[in-house]
Amino acid sequence: MPPNLPDDDHRFGHTSIEDLIALAQSILVIAVAGYIAWQGWLGFFSPSPLVAESTGIVVMAISILATALLITWQGKVAGETGSKIVAADRLHYLSDLVPAIGAMIALAASSLFGIDWLDPVIALAAAIFLLLNARRIGIAAWHSLMDRRADIDDIETIQNVIEAHPNVLGFHDLKTRTSGSRVFVQLHLELDGALSLNEAHAISASVKHGILDAMPQADVIIHKDPVKR
Repeated sequence: MPPNLPDDDHRFGHTSIEDLIALAQSILVIAVAGYIAWQGWLGFFSPSPLVAESTGIVVMAISILATALLITWQGKVAGETGSKIVAADRLHYLSDLVPAIGAMIALAASSLFGIDWLDPVIALAAAIFLLLNARRIGIAAWHSLMDRRADIDDIETIQNVIEAHPNVLGFHDLKTRTSGSRVFVQLHLELDGALSLNEAHAISASVKHGILDAMPQADVIIHKDPVKR
């Protein structure tokens, strides 16, 4: 079942699984980064010369190309869908790609210039890069699990759609929360109390469709409040 579809036990769907997986993957990448950092630190005190540099460079270049193509595609998908699972999986492959690039640079430096100390330096740099990205994804997943509000840009988009409707007199109690790639929106529309129920519903539906056109990943609930002109 797609994670955005509800069932009898989960009426808001299952999109929180995206945040749980993203948080787990970020913790895994932090552990990997810690191991890389530790090995790099040890390399400063007990450096070992690199061997078979030419063969290693060829193998690493093939691996880097394949991984880079996958990461590029995942980045495109994550940007279009907002999926935290894809973003976290992309970080997982980055944890392979970044050390691989570093290893190839170290092999080239050893082969061309006889520099052996570059390997631990690159390992530490790669570890820091992975830690920062894992922290970013982990924090975003944690905020979603804690029902944090949507991004400010999304909230402004919602407000602009509401204010642009000519028959809406105002709104209040706008609440948002994120869950995975979904944004849940609740708000109260202030409408002319003299309108018929059908007219008020049509205005509410128009506002809802306007929000969904701007934010297809949203789930919108609108309550209509009558006011006097």
